[in-house]
Amino acid sequence: MFDSAKAKIGKKLPVEDDSIFEKIVEVSKNLKKYNLTPDRMGCTDGGVQIYFEIVQVSLGNGNYEEKLRQVEPILKKLTELYPGKAGVFAFRELRCRIGVDSVCSGGIAAADHL
Repeated sequence: MFDSAKAKIGKKLPVEDDSIFEKIVEVSKNLKKYNLTPDRMGCTDGGVQIYFEIVQVSLGNGNYEEKLRQVEPILKKLTELYPGKAGVFAFRELRCRIGVDSVCSGGIAAADHL
């Protein structure tokens, strides 16, 4: 857990796991590569989440490039199927390539509507 009261200007941020900074850099590079502009980014339990308006995309702990490559078509399809619905889209272990209209067992978790 990040404690903002312990943060000091010019000092290293106090976090439990320093690898989160590498993950943020990797996700940021791939967001730019795939022209994605989330409203914000968060990190919980070593995983990375990005937010597009009312949809949270949970990227988990790796394979960020492959996952982010798929975000735009997935968000488009979710918007078509569930307009105006808030929810969470969570990538699970990615073992194969996923197209918007294809099925991949164990590849992604379904969107949960809030």
